[in-house]
Amino acid sequence: MLDFNSNLGYATSTTFHAKPSRVAGACDASVQGLRSTYHEEEARMRRRFAAAALILGAVAFMGTGISWAEKSHLVEATEHTQAAIEHGKAGHANVLVEHATAALQHTEAAEKAKANPHTAAAIKELKGAVEHGKAGHADVATKAAEGALTHLKAVK
Repeated sequence: MLDFNSNLGYATSTTFHAKPSRVAGACDASVQGLRSTYHEEEARMRRRFAAAALILGAVAFMGTGISWAEKSHLVEATEHTQAAIEHGKAGHANVLVEHATAALQHTEAAEKAKANPHTAAAIKELKGAVEHGKAGHADVATKAAEGALTHLKAVK
């Protein structure tokens, strides 16, 4: 239907009705099929990405977890050995034995996690420190603990 708009000076169309055709219906179905395929593929890719990120994160966490445990044992062993030396210099053989025993346990755990000649030597020195400390020889036990500390600091 055409209307003549006197203000504008030209004819305008007020309504336009297109007949639906079979081709338009086929295109709509095709587009819907593409949309659903696209969304399905997008969902699959998101799931794959999430799974890959989860696996990568787990591998990174587990891979470094072992070195954290080893480092923690060495740090603990070093701290207890330093405490044993301090108490040995003060003449407290019984407290030296307590710290040397704790240091020995941590050093053995570090050796079990990753063998190293320095940790093996530190274990030997700490056993000597415990033995001499139990005998009441704080000065000899202190020397053995100092030797153990030297080996513990050399572990990399």
